[in-house]
Formats: sequence, C-alpha cells, structure tokens
Amino acid sequence: DTVIGTLLVLGAAVSFALHHILAKKVIGSLGSALFTSIALSTASVFCILHQAVVSGGNFAASPRFLWLSAGCAIVATVLPTFLINAGLARTSPQAVSMISTISPIVTIALAVWILGEPFTWADAIGSTLVLAGVGIYTWGEGRGVPRHS
Repeated sequence: DTVIGTLLVLGAAVSFALHHILAKKVIGSLGSALFTSIALSTASVFCILHQAVVSGGNFAASPRFLWLSAGCAIVATVLPTFLINAGLARTSPQAVSMISTISPIVTIALAVWILGEPFTWADAIGSTLVLAGVGIYTWGEGRGVPRHS
C-alpha cells in the first residue's frame, strides 16, 4: 500500500534526522565506536524480529545470498555508520547533515547513469525538497540565537 509505505519512509526520515540532531551529546559521553555499536546492534535485533514475524521464523537462504548480504551489510551499512558517527563526534550535526545529503543525490545520479533508471519530476522535486530542508536547517543553526542586552 502506497500510503503505508510513504508513512514508513517519512518515519524513517524523521528518525534519521532526530538521530543526527540528538546523537552529538550521547556520542560525546559514550564515544563514537560504542554509540555506533549500540545503535547497529539495536537495529539488528529489530531486523531479526521483523524477519521472524514476516516469514514465520523461516531464515533459510542460500550461501551466496548470505555472503552478498554480509558484504553489503559491512560495506554499505556498518562502515558508513561508523564513519558518519566518528565525523559527528568531531564536527557539528549540521556539517554531517550537509555531507550525508550528498549520498541520495549521488545514488540517484549513479542509478540514472549506470542502470538507465528514469529521472522523473517526482525525483527532482523530492531531491530539491531534501536539499532545501537541509539548507534551511543549516542556515538557521548557523545564525545562532540573538542575545538580548
């Protein structure tokens, strides 16, 4: 169902944004490696629970699929997550948001260029909204709160 899918994606986007905004303090106290380990372990538990519910507990998969999944998990999830959180520990959430905004744009460009995927008006509008949202957030945070004398 499109509505449920849209709401799930919106929820994921809000969750990801809150993670970047609120994580700075926690990373400062725990360290980026421990914070990332806890976050990824928690995500893994929920992925396993989801699979158990959806498949009725059937975890059967071919060895090739398991190796490809492990490679994708390490290269596309674990490594980038550790790097983003290490960057967040050293910079501001605004800087990390600006940098991580490039990822979907690059993904779209590669999908169009390498896979021949169509680039529609919906893609253009969505990309523009994401970039505008991050830009407005960064601009607003950079201005700071004016002091009253």
